[in-house]
Amino acid sequence: MNTTSTYADELDRRDPIEEYRSRFHIPKQGGKELVYFCGNSLGLQPKSLKDAVIRILDQWKDDGVEGWFKGKSPWISMHREIAASLAKVVGANSSEVAIMNTLSVNLHLLMASFFHPEGNRTKILMEKDAFPSDHHIVNSQLLWHRLDPQEHIIYLSPDPDEAIIRNEHIIECIQIHKDELALVLLGGISYYSGQFLNIPKIVEFCKSNNIVVGFDLAHAAGNVMMKLHEWGVDFAAWCTYKYLNSGPGGPGAIFIHDDLSSINPFRLKGWWGHEEETRFLMKPEHIPMSGASGWQVSTPQILNFVGLQESLKIFEDAGMESIETKRMQMNDYLDFLLESLKAKGKEIKVITPQLSHERGAQISLVVQKNARVVFDKLIDRGIIGDWREPDVIRLSPAPLYNTFKEIHKVYQTLMEIL
Repeated sequence: MNTTSTYADELDRRDPIEEYRSRFHIPKQGGKELVYFCGNSLGLQPKSLKDAVIRILDQWKDDGVEGWFKGKSPWISMHREIAASLAKVVGANSSEVAIMNTLSVNLHLLMASFFHPEGNRTKILMEKDAFPSDHHIVNSQLLWHRLDPQEHIIYLSPDPDEAIIRNEHIIECIQIHKDELALVLLGGISYYSGQFLNIPKIVEFCKSNNIVVGFDLAHAAGNVMMKLHEWGVDFAAWCTYKYLNSGPGGPGAIFIHDDLSSINPFRLKGWWGHEEETRFLMKPEHIPMSGASGWQVSTPQILNFVGLQESLKIFEDAGMESIETKRMQMNDYLDFLLESLKAKGKEIKVITPQLSHERGAQISLVVQKNARVVFDKLIDRGIIGDWREPDVIRLSPAPLYNTFKEIHKVYQTLMEIL
């Protein structure tokens, strides 16, 4: 590798999925395309989406309520079709995925089913620096069970002088508290540091100690290769508006392992989780659909599903393995350029793990002087990342629509402004 722009051009020429950039709208400023490295916050819009939304609107206009059952794409089966596509992205059986609600709502529903404080096992293990909503959810779930959060949450914190939690530390903490834990609930990828946990190792250890383990995969789904079924994850939930490009406020999704759903555990019920064959008989008895679909509660928001459906068509065409390969190449290239900056005396620190299997697309930078000023200058120069207090700039090149030349532009710009 080298730091020349011609090298970046060569990487783009060799990129086997470069064509998929043309299937997204790239934001512009003053008629010029921005460098959009913010797919970890909100993914970009597929160009096919507008026509797809119009098709749904026309179906509603022309068919009214019959749109649920008529035409090439009746709405009643839409959630199943999307779930089947999404299952391929996260390494699940189609029966294990459902599209519904939004992330925080879904975590509440899943905890209602799988958090069972009994006897000495009443505690939840989670990250001290988890996304705030996860704290709100866990606290309120404990209070619902009349348990004091201050006494029933075990927090994982990074080692001193680090931003990441070593996988060995997680295992050690589970080992110490295994007889107290009713649930381990972790973020698959840290929203702050970008660290990708060793999910299979954590799951294996939890299983060996009969502890339920679930994951918030908001920053992992569509970002990294996962094998949720093979790994034996009990449950997971994620949003779809980040790397999965469903649009602002897009639908959430859940994973429930077939082994768990097959025992028909308690769940908070609603009519859309009732078996499809008898749903419209309007009986008061609830017969759940098989698999994760049985956790659905309310009527699907059809217009809100379309963005995810169109984005998943691109994922299917490109293939998750190709996306993962490019993501790792982008990781390596960006790391190389940032190390070059540090070698030139630029005061930056990368808090994201360097190894590609320990991270996703996101890299989190600590700029040691005037960090907010540096971030604002990046924005002014057409580079869109995002800011996390107190001093972290998050940059996340997405393989489907970002280029190596854009990574080089970030390098050049940081060289000028630091």
